[in-house]
Amino acid sequence: MSLPQTLRCRACGWSWGPVGVRPWSPDPPQQVFLLCLDCRAPQSQLRMPGEPLRCGHCGSARVEPLRRCARCDAPDPAWGP
Repeated sequence: MSLPQTLRCRACGWSWGPVGVRPWSPDPPQQVFLLCLDCRAPQSQLRMPGEPLRCGHCGSARVEPLRRCARCDAPDPAWGP
């Protein structure tokens, strides 16, 4: 079961979603939210612990946790319904 959420940047108004956000579970697989540093695509992926992270759009290994806006780079965009 997941809850649809949208990520919104407080600084520029950019939004991404809705994305099905699963409840946190200590058992694998884990849901991760990533930003590709090459194609700038935000994404949600289900990954097993220790599995290498790659962009689901371009295949780049240059991904990081989605902690900033894909458009303006402002930190801490907010999740909401």
